[in-house]
This record gives sequence, structure tokens and C-alpha cells, in this order.
Amino acid sequence: MTSLKRLSRKSPVVIQASFLMLVVLFFQASPMLAHAVSSEWIQGAGLERMTKSAFTDWASSLEYTGEEYGELLLLEPVDGVVVPANSASPFIHWQSDASTWVVRLTAADDFSVKVLCSRPYWEPDDKTWQELISRSAGAAINLEVFPVGGVFGRSIGAGKGAVIYIDEYSLDAPIGYLQMPLPFRKAQQHPEMAQWRKGEVSTAGEPDTFLTNLPVCANCHTYSADGSSVAFDIDIDGDKSGFIHSSTAESIDMMRVDQGSWNQLSVNTSAPISFGLFASLSSSGRYLVGTVGEVSLFVMIDHHDFSQMFFPVTGQIAVHDRDKQELLVVPGTDNPAYVHTGPRLSPDDQTLVFSRAPVKDEYVDAVLSGQVHAESSQQNIQQLNVRYPFQFDLYTLPFPSSDEAIPQPLVGASNNGMSNFFPRFSPDGRWIVFTRSPTGLVGQPDSELWVIPASGGEARRLSANTPIMNSWHSFSPDGRWLVFSGKGQRAETQTFLARFYEDGTSPPALRLQRFSLPEFANVTPEFLPGRAAQIKEINFLIEQDKQQTFKNNTR
Repeated sequence: MTSLKRLSRKSPVVIQASFLMLVVLFFQASPMLAHAVSSEWIQGAGLERMTKSAFTDWASSLEYTGEEYGELLLLEPVDGVVVPANSASPFIHWQSDASTWVVRLTAADDFSVKVLCSRPYWEPDDKTWQELISRSAGAAINLEVFPVGGVFGRSIGAGKGAVIYIDEYSLDAPIGYLQMPLPFRKAQQHPEMAQWRKGEVSTAGEPDTFLTNLPVCANCHTYSADGSSVAFDIDIDGDKSGFIHSSTAESIDMMRVDQGSWNQLSVNTSAPISFGLFASLSSSGRYLVGTVGEVSLFVMIDHHDFSQMFFPVTGQIAVHDRDKQELLVVPGTDNPAYVHTGPRLSPDDQTLVFSRAPVKDEYVDAVLSGQVHAESSQQNIQQLNVRYPFQFDLYTLPFPSSDEAIPQPLVGASNNGMSNFFPRFSPDGRWIVFTRSPTGLVGQPDSELWVIPASGGEARRLSANTPIMNSWHSFSPDGRWLVFSGKGQRAETQTFLARFYEDGTSPPALRLQRFSLPEFANVTPEFLPGRAAQIKEINFLIEQDKQQTFKNNTR
């Protein structure tokens, strides 16, 4: 059998051409030539209440002409997308001037499904999709959407198509992510509206909600690569630098004994306190690394699409050693002339990679004097980027570090006239995928995912990128898949999945439509590996005020 990799890179044009021929034959052929599911038309979106006989008469009267009936744009899935072998059906969405459309899905052995819709979207039911997966023999499924028009509304016009490749590998690790309301001001004022969810790519239903109604702020989370540990940033008793570093199990009780505070460290920066930004766990779960001593340039924006500008302008990297129960600043990141942030450890815990930039004293003064706080919330992110441009480079240090260690710029992700941040090692340690944008750090409209060899080298843009804002990426435990946050057909940040090949390339990404809720943003997606995938309940047993206790169970 032709391998997917070879098929996906050399054969799409041939498949498309063959498919268009099949489409013509389909509309000209006798109904007796149709297979199984395709022996009858499927009533798609908007036609569910139409009587069967009326629908059959209408569908049978359609005739393919290939004429142009206005502009038609196939929005998703993107042509060339690769989905796991066990993937649930994708969401099919298009834009057109017509009011009725024909959708056709064809598997590699010419098995086809034909659908008639009066709404510009459709999602195959699980039975239909699994039949298509089975018939495709691990190769591809061809998708085509045609407008219906003409004088009598019975003519099928020229369509648009895409190829969906079925990967030979499944994806078994669930994806955990934070879902929060927009704009950011609303999320900040109502932390109880945020919810942590866990979704399976193979499941057609809505993801589980395993934590919500938090009485404390605990939005940022991280899991170790082996799934043995989980950590949460928490804001408790007025200490915004709190964290909980716990072992994973089906039922996790998070107690005060598990709590630490980055403010236990003495940090040589202008910051009066630490927050512990962008903390992440090592592969083994022993080390938790995060940014401390931060002065952060933060402006809340009243726009829905991009509702904050945020980046630290001072900062050092600290580590919590769970085995020794020690907190210390990492040598080499304690130079107050630089801001260090966004740390990640390599899979073997031998290398620390992080973002670094020279401190701009005028920015520190602008924050501490209240100038930044007084910025108008009516500005947009582009205006603020012009007012406060800031660029980070990626640097590395050996870990554990020594007093003599000097951070080294990572070739391909430094000195490139861009801001480089959020580095993530592939599980085999060969690659680093990072985010880069013209300026800034969090929630940048022009941010994209790029890849370089872990030791540095030529940087390449990933084909998985969506048109707007790509960030918060995570590797699957086997390294074959990337999950990330991006913006596709909606203003809110969505969850996307892309194949990641051994040579550091990727095809277009699939939006995980079932993971979304209207008016909510999906952020910080992360695969739940090993034991972390088995989490069924998280109980925060933290005394606050009148010894408040709460429990959340997966539903």
C-alpha cells in the first residue's frame, strides 16, 4: 500500500482530478451504480424535518450542469489535512451565495456518500464517517461541495473540493485545555466561569468538563511528559505566586501540603512580588520551572478578538525541585539586565530553553509609575504593539546550571528581527517548535508556529498554521501530533490538531469543532499522557475564608 507520507506529498493533484471525473460520472450514472450508504440521499443540515418522499423527489430531480452559481469557498476542512486513523468526523463548512448545496464524500474504493443541505455546513454521523474511514483503506477521502441553482433550482453547479488524508496512526491521548469567557476582562471578573475540559479526538460527543466553579484563580496548568505529575498556578490568600505540584491519579486531592509559593525566593529585580508565570514540568515531573520576579506590561482591551496585551519586562527563571523540596533561581538567568521567561526543559532534563530580552528601563518605569495601567482599554492590539514593541530571543542553558554558565542564543530562533517564545521540545528531543511574531508574547494576531532542530539551525514555518494567531502548542506523547490554539472561522481562539512528521514538517491543521463553545476561548491545550489521561476527578481541598472545600468530577 502506498504510504500516507508519499501519497500526501506526491498525489493530491492526481486524486483531485480522478475525483472530479467520479463526480461527473456520479451525477450522470444510474442510481443502480451507487454503493451502500450512498444508495439514498442523506438529508443534511436544514432539511431534517422535510418528509422523506418530498426530499427524495427533490434530490432525484437534481441535474449536474457544472455552471457557475456565484462564489463558493470551502472553509473547512482545509485541503490536505491529515486526521488520525481513529478520528471522529470533521466539521464541513463552506461559504456560498447559493441557498442549497450538495456534499459528496468519496472513499478510495469509490464508495461515496451524497448529502443535500440547506445550511452551509454539515457533519457526518459517526456510522457514516466510520464507513468512509473503513472504505478509504487508510488512504484518503475526497470531499466536494456543489451549489444548487438554475432557473428552477434543480441544477448542480461547479463545486470546490478538498482531500482529507487518513493517517496510519491513531491518537489515543486526550487533550486537556482551559475554556474561558471573552473578553479577558470578563474572565478576570468571573473566574468561576472558566472550565477545564478533556476531549478525545476519537469521540463524536462533547468533551468532559472535569473542573469548574473554582473559588480561587487556578487557570494555568502543566503536566509532566510521563503523566506522573501535574502542577497548577493558584492565587490564594492574596499570594498570586502560589502553585500546587502533585502526583496524578484517578482521583487527585490537592491539599495545602502540596502548595508552594515562588515568593519564598529572594529575586534581584524591580518586582515587589513574583507571580510564577508560564510554569512547566520536566518530563519526569521532578522539576517545575517558571518565571519569577516579574514586572509585567499588561493592558486590558475591550475588543472581543484580542482583549489583552501582556509580556514581562523583568524576570528570572526559578525551579522547584520536588524531590529535595527546594526553590532556587537558575544560575545564568539571574542577570537583572535581561528578562527571562517561558522556560522548558528537554525530555532528558539536561537542557533548559527560554525566552530572553534586554530589559527596557523605560518600560519598567512605565509599569511601576502607573502609566501602563492608565492606558485606554479602547485601543486595539495593533495600536498597543506600536506603542510598546518588544522582542524576545530563545536561549539555552545546561541543566542543572552552574554559576559560570552563560546563556547561549539558539540559532534560528534568535537575532532574526522577530519575537521568539513558547519553545516546546518534541518527545524524542530532536525538534523545538516555537511561536514567533513581529513583537510581543501572548495573544499576538501575527504569531505563527516555527520549527528548528533542538540544537539550533534553519527555522521553517509549519504548514499547520491558521491565518490568525497560532500559539500554546503541545506534542502528543508519541510526537506524531501537535495541538495548538489558533483562530480559524471564529473570533474566539479554537483548538487545532496537526500531524507532525519525523522530518519536522506538518500538513494543514484540523479544527476540533466539538471542543468549542460560543463566546468562549480555548487556550493552553496540552495532551494528557500516561496516568494523566486517567484523571477522573480533581478535588481542591484548600482552606480559604471559612474553610471552603469543593470537589469536581468528570461528567
